[in-house]
Amino acid sequence: MPPLPKQRAFFIFFHLIFALLGHNISNHNIQKMEFTIKDLQESISGLSRRIGYIIIDTNEKNEYNMVRKFSSDNYPRFHAYVKAQGSNFNFSLHLDQKKPVYEGSSAHAHNGEYFGPVIDEEADRIKSALSAQKNDRQESHGSGWEN
Repeated sequence: MPPLPKQRAFFIFFHLIFALLGHNISNHNIQKMEFTIKDLQESISGLSRRIGYIIIDTNEKNEYNMVRKFSSDNYPRFHAYVKAQGSNFNFSLHLDQKKPVYEGSSAHAHNGEYFGPVIDEEADRIKSALSAQKNDRQESHGSGWEN
């Protein structure tokens, strides 16, 4: 058997260690931080501004790829995929630690965190910012002028 390139050997070693520990890290089985904000009357661009994210891409499935950077550097950053379905917005959130490495590998090697306290705090921050917007909208659509 010919020797494996270093990247591929590391990838196999990494998967073996995680398999021995009882973890499956294939892309289809990563535990993800996913949540839905319902009944939000906001455009996707308004939503991204409200939560401090920048839309970097979109696809034909009405899914928006957006990020919130910590500094002028591209990494680390929070990375969210947001799918708009009427007035509901489905979020899939993770933290990119550094640029993904795909070159020379058939693996989707990604240096991301998909769960943990940092991700939980960011999800709570987003939910709080968007629920405050919903509450403001409900109060502003009251009976009009109030004393």
